Amino acid sequence: MRRPPALPSGPYAPPVPVRDLTVVSADGSRLHAELHGPDDAGAPAVLLAHGWTC
Repeated sequence: MRRPPALPSGPYAPPVPVRDLTVVSADGSRLHAELHGPDDAGAPAVLLAHGWTC
């Protein structure tokens, strides 16, 4: 899956990820993930999952 071209700047420009990752879920599905912010080992992670409760 490709990300659509980002707006270069302005109030609606999405944040630029530090790193793009592919992670594998427990059932073997590949998921796209993006790392935003510092990569600190002690920092908490936040997962945004659209439609998780559907």
